[in-house]
Amino acid sequence: MAPRYAVIVVTYRRRGQLDDALHGVMAQSVGRDAMEICVVNNGDSDAARARWRDRVDLWVDSERNLGCAGGRHRGVESTTAPVLVFVDDDGIPAPDFVAELGAVLDEHEEAVAVRGRAVALRHPIFTAMCPTYNRGPEVAEDLLTLEGGSAIRRSAYEGAGGYDTSRAFHEGMELSGRLLEQHRDARILYTPHAVLRHDYLQGWDHVLSKARALAAADDRLRVAPDPKLDAVMRRPIHYRDGRTGWESWIGKPLHRAFRGLVSLYRAQRVLARKAGLD
Repeated sequence: MAPRYAVIVVTYRRRGQLDDALHGVMAQSVGRDAMEICVVNNGDSDAARARWRDRVDLWVDSERNLGCAGGRHRGVESTTAPVLVFVDDDGIPAPDFVAELGAVLDEHEEAVAVRGRAVALRHPIFTAMCPTYNRGPEVAEDLLTLEGGSAIRRSAYEGAGGYDTSRAFHEGMELSGRLLEQHRDARILYTPHAVLRHDYLQGWDHVLSKARALAAADDRLRVAPDPKLDAVMRRPIHYRDGRTGWESWIGKPLHRAFRGLVSLYRAQRVLARKAGLD
Protein backbone atom coordinates (compact mmCIF):
# COMPACT_ATOMS: atom_id res chain seq x y z
CA MET A 1 0.00 0.00 0.00
CA ALA A 2 1.31 3.44 -0.94
CA PRO A 3 2.03 5.82 1.97
CA ARG A 4 -0.75 8.25 2.81
CA TYR A 5 1.43 10.88 4.51
CA ALA A 6 4.44 12.75 3.16
CA VAL A 7 6.16 13.84 6.38
CA ILE A 8 8.51 16.70 5.50
CA VAL A 9 11.19 17.98 7.87
CA VAL A 10 13.25 20.98 6.76
CA THR A 11 16.52 21.38 8.63
CA TYR A 12 19.23 24.01 8.86
CA ARG A 13 22.17 23.96 11.25
CA ARG A 14 20.56 21.47 13.62
CA ARG A 15 22.35 18.72 15.47
CA GLY A 16 20.77 16.82 18.35
CA GLN A 17 17.43 18.58 17.83
CA LEU A 18 16.99 17.05 14.38
CA ASP A 19 17.71 13.60 15.80
CA ASP A 20 14.97 14.10 18.39
CA ALA A 21 12.51 15.29 15.74
CA LEU A 22 13.17 12.33 13.46
CA HIS A 23 12.97 9.83 16.31
CA GLY A 24 9.55 11.31 17.04
CA VAL A 25 8.51 10.94 13.40
CA MET A 26 9.69 7.35 13.27
CA ALA A 27 7.61 6.51 16.36
CA GLN A 28 4.29 7.67 14.88
CA SER A 29 1.31 5.43 15.60
CA VAL A 30 0.22 5.35 11.95
CA GLY A 31 3.20 3.08 11.28
CA ARG A 32 6.28 3.48 9.16
CA ASP A 33 4.62 2.14 6.00
CA ALA A 34 1.99 4.90 6.11
CA MET A 35 4.66 7.62 5.90
CA GLU A 36 6.93 8.85 3.14
CA ILE A 37 9.56 10.64 5.22
CA CYS A 38 11.54 13.41 3.53
CA VAL A 39 14.31 15.53 5.05
CA VAL A 40 15.31 18.68 3.20
CA ASN A 41 18.79 19.77 4.28
CA ASN A 42 19.15 23.52 3.88
CA GLY A 43 22.75 23.30 5.02
CA ASP A 44 25.22 22.21 7.71
CA SER A 45 23.62 18.84 8.44
CA ASP A 46 26.33 16.50 7.14
CA ALA A 47 26.61 14.57 10.40
CA ALA A 48 22.86 14.00 10.48
CA ARG A 49 22.93 12.84 6.87
CA ALA A 50 25.25 9.99 7.80
CA ARG A 51 22.87 8.87 10.56
CA TRP A 52 19.57 9.26 8.76
CA ARG A 53 19.97 9.04 4.98
CA ASP A 54 19.37 5.28 4.92
CA ARG A 55 16.49 5.46 7.42
CA VAL A 56 14.31 8.07 5.73
CA ASP A 57 12.79 7.70 2.29
CA LEU A 58 14.29 10.86 0.86
CA TRP A 59 17.21 13.00 1.96
CA VAL A 60 17.35 16.14 -0.19
CA ASP A 61 20.44 18.34 -0.03
CA SER A 62 19.96 21.93 -1.12
CA GLU A 63 22.84 23.90 -2.60
CA ARG A 64 21.70 26.96 -0.61
CA ASN A 65 19.46 27.79 2.30
CA LEU A 66 15.95 27.87 0.85
CA GLY A 67 14.37 29.02 4.10
CA CYS A 68 11.51 27.20 5.78
CA ALA A 69 8.99 27.92 3.03
CA GLY A 70 11.35 27.06 0.18
CA GLY A 71 12.50 23.90 1.92
CA ARG A 72 8.96 22.74 2.52
CA HIS A 73 8.11 23.39 -1.11
CA ARG A 74 11.15 21.37 -2.21
CA GLY A 75 9.94 18.54 0.03
CA VAL A 76 6.50 18.63 -1.57
CA GLU A 77 8.06 18.45 -5.03
CA SER A 78 10.15 15.44 -3.95
CA THR A 79 7.27 13.38 -2.51
CA THR A 80 4.01 11.90 -3.80
CA ALA A 81 1.79 11.00 -0.81
CA PRO A 82 -1.64 12.72 -0.82
CA VAL A 83 -1.41 14.32 2.64
CA LEU A 84 1.48 16.67 3.41
CA VAL A 85 2.63 16.80 7.03
CA PHE A 86 5.18 19.41 8.06
CA VAL A 87 7.25 18.98 11.23
CA ASP A 88 9.72 21.54 12.56
CA ASP A 89 13.26 20.20 12.92
CA ASP A 90 13.49 21.54 16.48
CA GLY A 91 10.20 20.02 17.62
CA ILE A 92 9.11 16.55 18.70
CA PRO A 93 5.73 15.24 17.54
CA ALA A 94 3.66 13.18 19.97
CA PRO A 95 3.22 9.53 18.89
CA ASP A 96 -0.30 10.15 17.54
CA PHE A 97 0.49 13.53 15.96
CA VAL A 98 0.15 12.39 12.33
CA ALA A 99 -2.86 10.19 13.08
CA GLU A 100 -4.74 13.04 14.77
CA LEU A 101 -4.11 15.44 11.88
CA GLY A 102 -5.31 12.78 9.44
CA ALA A 103 -8.41 12.10 11.55
CA VAL A 104 -9.50 15.75 11.29
CA LEU A 105 -9.11 15.69 7.51
CA ASP A 106 -11.12 12.47 7.37
CA GLU A 107 -13.90 13.88 9.54
CA HIS A 108 -14.09 17.27 7.82
CA GLU A 109 -14.12 16.87 4.04
CA GLU A 110 -14.20 20.64 3.59
CA ALA A 111 -10.94 21.06 5.53
CA VAL A 112 -8.04 21.74 3.19
CA ALA A 113 -5.55 21.92 6.07
CA VAL A 114 -5.27 21.36 9.80
CA ARG A 115 -2.76 22.53 12.37
CA GLY A 116 -1.96 21.04 15.75
CA ARG A 117 -1.20 22.38 19.22
CA ALA A 118 2.32 23.23 20.37
CA VAL A 119 3.49 22.79 23.95
CA ALA A 120 6.81 23.73 25.49
CA LEU A 121 9.77 21.42 24.91
CA ARG A 122 12.55 22.92 27.05
CA HIS A 123 11.56 26.57 27.60
CA PRO A 124 8.06 26.88 29.11
CA ILE A 125 8.25 30.59 29.95
CA PHE A 126 9.49 31.65 26.52
CA THR A 127 6.88 29.39 24.92
CA ALA A 128 4.07 30.81 27.07
CA MET A 129 4.66 34.08 25.22
CA CYS A 130 3.12 32.72 22.02
CA PRO A 131 -0.63 33.43 21.65
CA THR A 132 -1.13 31.05 18.71
CA TYR A 133 0.37 27.78 19.94
CA ASN A 134 -2.71 26.76 21.93
CA ARG A 135 -6.20 27.56 20.62
CA GLY A 136 -8.04 25.73 23.38
CA PRO A 137 -9.50 22.27 24.03
CA GLU A 138 -11.80 21.98 20.98
CA VAL A 139 -11.39 21.68 17.22
CA ALA A 140 -11.84 25.20 15.84
CA GLU A 141 -11.39 27.48 12.84
CA ASP A 142 -7.86 28.75 12.38
CA LEU A 143 -5.18 29.55 9.82
CA LEU A 144 -1.74 28.04 9.27
CA THR A 145 -0.25 29.76 12.30
CA LEU A 146 1.79 26.65 13.17
CA GLU A 147 3.33 25.83 9.80
CA GLY A 148 5.79 23.31 11.25
CA GLY A 149 3.02 21.35 12.95
CA SER A 150 0.37 21.03 10.26
CA ALA A 151 -1.08 18.91 7.47
CA ILE A 152 -2.35 20.06 4.07
CA ARG A 153 -4.07 18.06 1.37
CA ARG A 154 -1.62 17.82 -1.53
CA SER A 155 -4.33 18.61 -4.07
CA ALA A 156 -5.16 21.84 -2.23
CA TYR A 157 -1.52 22.79 -1.75
CA GLU A 158 -0.66 22.30 -5.41
CA GLY A 159 -3.87 23.97 -6.53
CA ALA A 160 -2.97 27.05 -4.48
CA GLY A 161 0.57 27.15 -5.84
CA GLY A 162 2.35 26.23 -2.62
CA TYR A 163 4.36 28.38 -0.26
CA ASP A 164 5.49 31.83 -1.36
CA THR A 165 9.18 31.85 -0.45
CA SER A 166 9.26 35.66 -0.34
CA ARG A 167 6.88 35.79 2.64
CA ALA A 168 9.15 34.67 5.46
CA PHE A 169 7.35 34.78 8.83
CA HIS A 170 4.04 35.40 7.03
CA GLU A 171 4.16 32.42 4.69
CA GLY A 172 1.55 30.39 6.57
CA MET A 173 -0.97 33.22 6.63
CA GLU A 174 -0.36 34.04 2.98
CA LEU A 175 -0.80 30.41 1.91
CA SER A 176 -3.93 30.19 4.06
CA GLY A 177 -5.52 32.91 1.96
CA ARG A 178 -4.84 31.12 -1.30
CA LEU A 179 -6.00 27.78 0.12
CA LEU A 180 -9.29 29.30 1.23
CA GLU A 181 -9.79 31.07 -2.12
CA GLN A 182 -9.93 27.79 -4.03
CA HIS A 183 -13.34 26.72 -2.77
CA ARG A 184 -16.13 28.71 -1.14
CA ASP A 185 -16.60 26.14 1.64
CA ALA A 186 -12.89 25.48 2.28
CA ARG A 187 -11.80 25.54 5.93
CA ILE A 188 -8.56 25.44 7.87
CA LEU A 189 -8.87 23.87 11.30
CA TYR A 190 -7.02 23.58 14.58
CA THR A 191 -6.99 20.38 16.61
CA PRO A 192 -5.70 20.24 20.19
CA HIS A 193 -5.12 16.50 19.91
CA ALA A 194 -2.15 16.68 17.51
CA VAL A 195 0.59 17.80 19.87
CA LEU A 196 4.03 19.09 18.89
CA ARG A 197 6.57 19.77 21.60
CA HIS A 198 8.26 22.93 20.39
CA ASP A 199 9.68 26.08 21.96
CA TYR A 200 8.56 29.45 20.64
CA LEU A 201 11.86 31.00 21.73
CA GLN A 202 15.00 29.25 22.98
CA GLY A 203 16.80 31.92 24.98
CA TRP A 204 17.54 35.61 25.08
CA ASP A 205 19.71 35.54 21.96
CA HIS A 206 16.79 33.97 20.10
CA VAL A 207 14.46 36.68 21.45
CA LEU A 208 16.62 39.37 19.85
CA SER A 209 17.23 37.55 16.56
CA LYS A 210 13.56 36.64 16.10
CA ALA A 211 12.45 40.18 16.94
CA ARG A 212 14.78 41.54 14.26
CA ALA A 213 13.56 38.96 11.73
CA LEU A 214 9.91 39.73 12.46
CA ALA A 215 10.62 43.46 12.18
CA ALA A 216 12.18 42.89 8.77
CA ALA A 217 9.18 40.80 7.65
CA ASP A 218 6.71 43.44 8.87
CA ASP A 219 8.75 46.16 7.19
CA ARG A 220 8.62 44.30 3.87
CA LEU A 221 4.84 44.39 4.09
CA ARG A 222 4.97 48.10 4.88
CA VAL A 223 7.10 48.81 1.82
CA ALA A 224 5.15 46.47 -0.48
CA PRO A 225 1.63 46.00 0.94
CA ASP A 226 -0.25 42.80 0.08
CA PRO A 227 -4.02 43.43 0.22
CA LYS A 228 -4.84 39.72 0.06
CA LEU A 229 -2.55 38.88 2.96
CA ASP A 230 -3.94 41.79 4.93
CA ALA A 231 -7.47 40.50 4.32
CA VAL A 232 -6.52 37.06 5.61
CA MET A 233 -4.94 38.48 8.74
CA ARG A 234 -8.12 40.46 9.41
CA ARG A 235 -10.56 37.59 8.86
CA PRO A 236 -13.59 38.00 11.15
CA ILE A 237 -12.98 34.82 13.16
CA HIS A 238 -12.61 34.65 16.90
CA TYR A 239 -9.25 32.97 17.37
CA ARG A 240 -9.15 31.62 20.88
CA ASP A 241 -6.08 32.08 23.06
CA GLY A 242 -5.91 28.79 24.93
CA ARG A 243 -3.36 29.90 27.52
CA THR A 244 -4.65 29.64 31.06
CA GLY A 245 -3.27 30.02 34.58
CA TRP A 246 0.37 30.98 34.86
CA GLU A 247 0.89 30.76 31.09
CA SER A 248 -1.61 33.56 30.59
CA TRP A 249 -0.44 35.60 33.57
CA ILE A 250 3.22 35.50 32.52
CA GLY A 251 2.96 34.95 28.77
CA LYS A 252 0.67 37.83 27.81
CA PRO A 253 2.77 40.69 29.24
CA LEU A 254 5.95 39.07 27.96
CA HIS A 255 4.45 38.85 24.49
CA ARG A 256 3.43 42.51 24.61
CA ALA A 257 7.00 43.38 25.54
CA PHE A 258 8.31 41.23 22.71
CA ARG A 259 6.01 42.91 20.19
CA GLY A 260 7.22 46.25 21.53
CA LEU A 261 10.78 45.15 20.75
CA VAL A 262 9.69 44.17 17.24
CA SER A 263 8.13 47.62 16.80
CA LEU A 264 11.35 49.26 17.97
CA TYR A 265 13.43 47.33 15.46
CA ARG A 266 10.92 48.12 12.72
CA ALA A 267 11.10 51.84 13.54
CA GLN A 268 14.89 51.65 13.33
CA ARG A 269 14.59 50.13 9.86
CA VAL A 270 12.23 52.89 8.76
CA LEU A 271 14.56 55.61 10.08
CA ALA A 272 17.57 53.99 8.42
CA ARG A 273 15.72 53.76 5.12
CA LYS A 274 14.69 57.41 5.30
CA ALA A 275 18.23 58.44 6.16
CA GLY A 276 19.45 56.60 3.11
CA LEU A 277 16.96 58.39 0.89
CA ASP A 278 17.79 61.89 2.22
